[in-house]
Amino acid sequence: MGYDAVGIGESELAGGLDAYSDLFSKAPFPAISGSYTLRGSEVPFIPPYTIKTYELAGKKSIRVAFLGLSSYNSTLARTSTGGKIVVSRDPADQARRYVPELAGKADLVILLANLSPGDIARVAQAVPKGIDMALGGFGDRLTMGDMEDISGIKSFYAGNQGKRLGEVRVFLDGTRVRNLKALTVNLTRRYPEDPKLQELIQATIAKVNEIMKGMAPAANPVQQASVSGAAARRYLTSASCKECHAEAFRVWDNSAHAIAMQTLVKATQDYNPECVKCHTTGFGTPEGFETARTTPKLANVHCEACHGSGASHVLDASKPYGRVAPRVCYTCHTKENSPDFSFFKYWDLIKH
Repeated sequence: MGYDAVGIGESELAGGLDAYSDLFSKAPFPAISGSYTLRGSEVPFIPPYTIKTYELAGKKSIRVAFLGLSSYNSTLARTSTGGKIVVSRDPADQARRYVPELAGKADLVILLANLSPGDIARVAQAVPKGIDMALGGFGDRLTMGDMEDISGIKSFYAGNQGKRLGEVRVFLDGTRVRNLKALTVNLTRRYPEDPKLQELIQATIAKVNEIMKGMAPAANPVQQASVSGAAARRYLTSASCKECHAEAFRVWDNSAHAIAMQTLVKATQDYNPECVKCHTTGFGTPEGFETARTTPKLANVHCEACHGSGASHVLDASKPYGRVAPRVCYTCHTKENSPDFSFFKYWDLIKH
C-alpha cells in the first residue's frame, strides 16, 4: 500500500518473535519501534526510527524522521526458538533517548504512537521539543475534526479497524513546519476495492473467525439445557410472539432481521463479537445470545432485540411494553455498518 514506515506494537508481537519474523522479514517497508529491547539490555529489537528524504519544489528536499513508540507493558516478554527474549520499555524514557538523536538528522519528526493520550502527554513532558506531530493508534480512538494538542504535541488518531485513513497536510516555510491540517477519510464504497488486497483481507477474516470459533465453548448437553432455560426466562424468541401478534410475526419472519445471522455466516464473521452483537438477541447479557453452539435459538434479530425481553409481558400483558423510539435502530444501523440506512425507507420494510 505504499507505506514509508510502520510502527510495531503488541499486536504484531502477539504470536512471538518467530511469527513476527515470518510476517515482516519480506516487508517492503521498514518496521520500527523504540519501545522493545532485548531483555537485560538497551539493544533495540528493531530500528527505533527511520529517516526518509522527500523532494520538494525548487530542487529542495526535506528529511522526515519516523519514530515508533508503544505503551509500556511490564508483563510483556516475547520469545523466539533461538532463546531471544524481547521486553517493553517506558515510552517516555525511550523518547528521552532517541528524540535528541534526531535533532541534527531530520527536519520533521513524526511519532508513530501506539499510545494513549496520557502516554503522549508523558512523552511531551519528557521531551518538550523535538516532536512535530504524533500519529496515534490506540484502540478505536478517533480525533474529531482537526489535530488535537496533547501537552504541546499536535496529535491525530484515526482508529484501528481499517475503516478510516488519517490525512495530515504539512505546510512549510522552507523546511520548517508552518502549519498542520488533518482530516479523517472514511473508506466508504466510493473507494474501489483492490482485488488482491481483498483476497488477503477475506482470508485473514476467515482465519480469525475460525480461531474465535475454536475458542468458543462447546455445546454441552447439560450446560445447554441450563443456558437455554435461563435464556427462556428472559428472551422468548419471536415464535412466542406469534400467537398474539400474528401479523407482526409475519412481517418479522419475512424480514432480513429473521436471517441476520446468515449474513455473518456468509461473511465468515459469525464468531466476531463486534458483528454478532447486532445480528443476535441479547448478546452481552447473562441470558442472551452466547454462541451458535450454546444458544442457537437466540441467533438472528428477534422481536425482543428491539422491544426488550418479553418474559414479563407474557406474565402481565396489561403493563406497558415494547414501545421503541427510532433512535434504537441507529444503535446497530450506524453510518459505518449500514451506510445506506434511512429510517423511513427501512421502516417501510418492517413496520408493524
